[in-house]
Amino acid sequence: MKKLIILTIISSFLLLPFTSCKKSKESKIIGTWKEEPLNNVDSATVTNYWTFDSGTKLTVDVRRIDTSYTVTATYNITSKNIGLSGYLVIIEDLMIGNVDYSGKWKIYKLKNDKMQLHRESFINGDREGAFLWKDFTKE
Repeated sequence: MKKLIILTIISSFLLLPFTSCKKSKESKIIGTWKEEPLNNVDSATVTNYWTFDSGTKLTVDVRRIDTSYTVTATYNITSKNIGLSGYLVIIEDLMIGNVDYSGKWKIYKLKNDKMQLHRESFINGDREGAFLWKDFTKE
């Protein structure tokens, strides 16, 4: 009986970190993130701010030299079928200009005020031509 109690306590402590990880990732992504430009030309002409709300709404404020506009989409975070340390942000219906950013984005890095997302496939699962890489700094 003593062994069963000790085993239960040890198991609880070992499993506790795994049960809280998803909520941690979900809470860390909430807020406004400034998309870092890929080159100096982009930094002078376009700035995008991605805002993940606490539900499933994603808002992107696009600020260009000559115009600004806002687009909205939906997102969902999942850890299913991605491996032990992987999380996906599934973004649907995100069009910025004439570019479709919808797809399955892997959270490659999410630490302090830095986030890196990699789009690994389109919503339908196709990978060909899907890869994108975005770096963000939390506002």
